[in-house]
Amino acid sequence: MKLWGAIQEILPGELIVSLPHGLKGHVAKREAGDLGKEAGSTNKQEHRKTDGELPTTTNRMRDIFQVGQLVQCVVTSLDDTGKHKRIGLSLQLSKVNNGIRLKDLCKGMQIPGCIKSVEERGCVLMFGSEEFTGFLHAKDVPEDFGELQEGKLVQCMVNKVDRKKGLVQASLRAEDRVLEARAYEGLTLDTLIPGMLVSGKVQNVLSDGLLLNFLTFFHGTVDCFHLPKALTSADLKVSFTAGQAVDARVLYVNPSTKRIGLTMKQSLVQGSTTGGIPQVGTIIENARVSRLDESLGMLLQFSTERSGEATGYVHISNASESHIEKIGKHFRVDQHVRARVIGQRLMDGMASLSLKKSVIEQQLVSYADCYPGMHVKGEVVAAEDFGAIVQLADGIKALLPTFHTSEVVVKSPRGKFKVGAKVRCRVLEANPSIKQIILTHKKTLVQSKLPIISSMSDAMLGMVAHGYISGFKPYGLFVTFFGGVRGLVHRTELGLGAKDKADDFYTLGQVVKCRILRVEHLTGRLSLSLSTSMEGFKNDVLDSTLFEKEVVPGELLYGRVLAVPESGPLEIQLSDGSGPRCTGTLEKLHLSDHPAACDILHRSLQVGSQIGMVLVLEYSSKKQAFLTRKQSLVASARTLPSKLEQLKEGDVVPGYVVSLTETGCHVRFLDRLTGRVALTYIADTFVSDPHLHLKVGQSVKAKVLEVDMKGHRVALNLRQSETGSFDGSFLSVFF
Repeated sequence: MKLWGAIQEILPGELIVSLPHGLKGHVAKREAGDLGKEAGSTNKQEHRKTDGELPTTTNRMRDIFQVGQLVQCVVTSLDDTGKHKRIGLSLQLSKVNNGIRLKDLCKGMQIPGCIKSVEERGCVLMFGSEEFTGFLHAKDVPEDFGELQEGKLVQCMVNKVDRKKGLVQASLRAEDRVLEARAYEGLTLDTLIPGMLVSGKVQNVLSDGLLLNFLTFFHGTVDCFHLPKALTSADLKVSFTAGQAVDARVLYVNPSTKRIGLTMKQSLVQGSTTGGIPQVGTIIENARVSRLDESLGMLLQFSTERSGEATGYVHISNASESHIEKIGKHFRVDQHVRARVIGQRLMDGMASLSLKKSVIEQQLVSYADCYPGMHVKGEVVAAEDFGAIVQLADGIKALLPTFHTSEVVVKSPRGKFKVGAKVRCRVLEANPSIKQIILTHKKTLVQSKLPIISSMSDAMLGMVAHGYISGFKPYGLFVTFFGGVRGLVHRTELGLGAKDKADDFYTLGQVVKCRILRVEHLTGRLSLSLSTSMEGFKNDVLDSTLFEKEVVPGELLYGRVLAVPESGPLEIQLSDGSGPRCTGTLEKLHLSDHPAACDILHRSLQVGSQIGMVLVLEYSSKKQAFLTRKQSLVASARTLPSKLEQLKEGDVVPGYVVSLTETGCHVRFLDRLTGRVALTYIADTFVSDPHLHLKVGQSVKAKVLEVDMKGHRVALNLRQSETGSFDGSFLSVFF
C-alpha cells in the first residue's frame, strides 16, 4: 500500500511520519530513501555519543529531511501484537515507484525522485529504477527550495522523456508542481503516485464524504477528514452535487483492495501541510462540538491566541475517564467542552485532543515539558541490566540508568526495581528533539534543596550545589551536575598526599557537595572545591570584611570593581550612602543591554573602576549577590517581578534571555523567576532556530501569556508586535 505522509519527527534511528486519519508510521534509517546508507550509516563510530553530541546519523537525517516535509511512502510491516499498533514504512523509491516503467513516463507526470549528485548546471536524479534516471536543471529549481543535497527527496514534474537514453528532464518549479495529472494509455493503479494532483467529478455525495471519478478510469473517496472544511452530512449535500468538478490529490493507493483515497484539503491540494495546529500540551478552555461520529469520536472547533481558528478530534477512548461505547449518549453537537492537545495530525490538518480530566491536569504531556532538575513520578515498565525504563505519562518514557538507581552503584537494577513499581526521581538530562530523558534516583540528588546547575549560565562564583563523581584523573576528579554540566576538582582541593590517588578515597557515582571556585563561560570549564566552608571561600577569593550587610533582589546599589579575572565574572564591591554593603559578581554580558558595548566596557575596566548603579538580580542563601548593569533592568527595578504572584496576564516586563533550546527560550527576571517562550512566540516571523534570533544574555521585553500557579510555570511572548513600545519609552533607557 502506498501513502502520502508528512515527516513529524526526526529521531537518531528513524523518522516518524504523520499519516492520514491520525495514524503514524515509522521509517527505519535503512529505509529512509535509496541513499539511505548515507542517510543512516551503520558505522559503529557514528553510534557513539561523545561529549553530549548527537550521533552524526541524526545530523545527516536532519540535513536531507525537514519536519512537515511531504513524502510518498510504502507500508512494509504491520505489528499489532502490542498495546499500540506499529506501522513500518519505507521511503525507498525502488518501492514507492515500483510498477512505473520507462514506457509509462510522459510529460506532465508527477513522480518522486532523489538527488544522486549535484553538478555545476543542476543535479542528477534517481527514481529507484534501472530503466531511467533524470536531470534537474538549476533553472528549474525555485529560489525558495533550499539547498540541493545528495540524498534529498524531491517531488518532480516530468518535462521531457528521452526513451533512447532513459533520461527524464524534471522540474521543481511551483507552476509545474500544481499541474494536474492527465489520463494516458497504460495508466494503472501501480502508476498512481500518492500526492498526485488530479481533476475529478463528484459521482456521489456520501453520508461521511464524497465519491469522485478522476483520470477517466478511476474512482476514489474523500472522507470527512479531508473535505475542504469540516462539514456535517446535511452540509455535504448542500455544498456538493453530482457532476461537480473538483481538484484533489491522491492520498493513498491500496492495490490489493483497489481502494484509492483522495484529499481536498486546501493546504494539501496546494502542496503543503496545514499550519496553525496548536502545540502539544495546549489547554483549550472552550471548544465547541461540531460533529459526532458515534463509535469513533467527535470533531471540535476552537480558537487559541497563538494558532487562531483550529480543528481537533477526540477519539472515543479519550472522551472520558470511563469507557464509552456511543459518543452521542454523552455529548451533543454545539456543546462546549474543555480539552487538551495530546498530538498533531499533520496530514489531517488538525490536533488530537483529550477530554480526560487526568490528562488536562497532568504535569507532563510531551517530552518538551521535562527539564533538568525537575521532580517526576513514574512507573517502572521494564528492568534490564543497563537500567530501568520508567513511564512518566502516556507516551513519555525515560531511562533510569543502572549508575543512577541508588547512592551506591549496583550491577543491575533488577533486584531493586520490579515492573509496576512506583518511583520518584529527578530529571538528570532532557533532550526533547530525540525524545530522550535521563533520570536519577540517587536520594541525595532527588532530595537536594541546593541550587540546580543545569547549564553554564546557572553556574555562579561561590555557588554550592550537589553533583556526582563521574570520573577520575591523576590531577583530580570530575563532578557532573544536571544537564551534563561538568567541573573539575583539582587534587590540591582534595587534601591528597603526593602518592595518594583520588579513587582510593572517593567512589564513582558518589554524590558530593561542592563549591564553584571559578567559571569560564567561553570554554565551559568549572573549577570546584569539595570544601564548602564559607570562611575558607572568603579567605581564598573575597575580602571577608565586606560580608556585613545583606541585600535583597531588586535593590539598587553603587558598584566598584574589585577584580577583573581573565575569564569569568567581575567581582564588584557594593555600597550605598552609608558605606560598603557586600560583594557581588557581574557577568560580562550584564555590563550593558548592547552586546557590542559589553566587550568594550569589559576591556576598559580595571580594579577600582566605578561602574555606577547596579541591580541585585539574586541574593543566595550563601550571601552571594548576582548583579546586572543592564539599563533596561536598572530603570525598571521597582516594577520587576521576583515572585510568581507578581505576574499578571498581559503584563509587559523587561528581562533577559537565560537559555536557548530547540523548542524556545527562557527569560529571567529577579530572584531566578523564569518564564518560558515557545518557538512561535519568539518573533513575528517564522522561527525555525531560536539561535538565529536571540542570544543568551540578550535584553528583551516579554509579555505574560499565562501564569500557572499550580505548576509554577510562566508562558511568555517576545513578539515585537506585542511587546514594542510605540512612544519609545523602552529605547530611552539605552541613552
